[in-house]
Amino acid sequence: MNMPEMIFLIAVTVILPISILSLLFSYQKARLKAKRSASENELTTSELQHMIDGAVADANADLQDRVYLLEERLKLLGPASDDVTEENTGSSKTLGRVTRA
Repeated sequence: MNMPEMIFLIAVTVILPISILSLLFSYQKARLKAKRSASENELTTSELQHMIDGAVADANADLQDRVYLLEERLKLLGPASDDVTEENTGSSKTLGRVTRA
């Protein structure tokens, strides 16, 4: 066997398998690292629900204050007509909600 054939044989039988195994192990390592970092950043259902509830409550707080102010203005203005009054309905209606007196 001459020298070029010996170098080719060593390259094929030793270096090529080592290179392939090295690539496979680095791929598995990168995949495991990505999976771990993804699981650390995940939210549970209850955490997500809590965040959504907080955001909705914050967004509605200003609207509820505005509705309260408008209801107070309506009380100061009095009823618009004689058809809808507390005496006729038995309750005061405010913006789609019924509140008992």
